[in-house]
Amino acid sequence: MNDQFKKMLEDEDYRLIAAKILARTGDKAGIEPLREFYPEADELEKQRILRALMSLNAPELAPFYCTQCGAEMVTVRRLAQNCLVKLGKPAVPVILAMMESAQLVQKRMLIEALGRIGEVECILSLLDLLSDDDWRIRFSAVFGLERCADKLEAKHFMTLRAALVAEDNETVRQAIERLLDREYDA
Repeated sequence: MNDQFKKMLEDEDYRLIAAKILARTGDKAGIEPLREFYPEADELEKQRILRALMSLNAPELAPFYCTQCGAEMVTVRRLAQNCLVKLGKPAVPVILAMMESAQLVQKRMLIEALGRIGEVECILSLLDLLSDDDWRIRFSAVFGLERCADKLEAKHFMTLRAALVAEDNETVRQAIERLLDREYDA
């Protein structure tokens, strides 16, 4: 059956639908055609393409998803973040590498993805971000830590208490205090 859809990739009239079907059925032959259509697609079509690609659970798409976390449309950013979260641990090194050059909105989406993934490496990276110069990044780091609060250990809460003492932004302070309130809930 997939061979018929692969043949349809050659026909411009059916290329997009065939690529989506291939991706949704787990065939990576749909990746490149979907990526070709993506830049010119409208918001709704971008969402459809991302959902089809998410079906593949392909770690090689992590850089693409990271880039889309900086998209103009919030629905696309959220869906790209969901794709990264679905990839889980294999996406973490890519997320960390791409955070270095990410714009603010993209970086905040990637930080939240780390929290939702919740691996030890993610937690340590989020804790490191508590000393960032930008209060919005620190706030996003706390927000990410809230997403994986059930995985935080005593040593992580010690780091949070130290960050609270050093924090000068009231919004971030309140977020840290809320997270610290959860220390004994587990």
